[in-house]
Amino acid sequence: MVDNPEKYAWSSYHANALGQHDPLVKPHAQYLSLAPTAEERHKAYRALFNTAIDDDRLTEIRSYIQQQRWERHDFSARSRPRLEGASKPDRPTVHHTNIRPRSMVKNKAT
Repeated sequence: MVDNPEKYAWSSYHANALGQHDPLVKPHAQYLSLAPTAEERHKAYRALFNTAIDDDRLTEIRSYIQQQRWERHDFSARSRPRLEGASKPDRPTVHHTNIRPRSMVKNKAT
């Protein structure tokens, strides 16, 4: 991936840690609870990335993700016969031409 979240174009890090305007990012309660002011929240959010995840926690996260994938796969396998029999409405194909990394979205001053 990247060695610094700031280098990842699809990350919300730019908005949450650096204060860059991003129309796709809306502050949630946990983020807002980091500090009373925007500048303090940015600093607190950046501090969350100063420490690497230890091996035990990384193993725990990977295990959880694998479990979630298995559950989705299991649901898909059980649901497919019912879904394949369902009627499918005729809908036009939607092509998303405006999808791009956040770094390419014009930043507006906050």
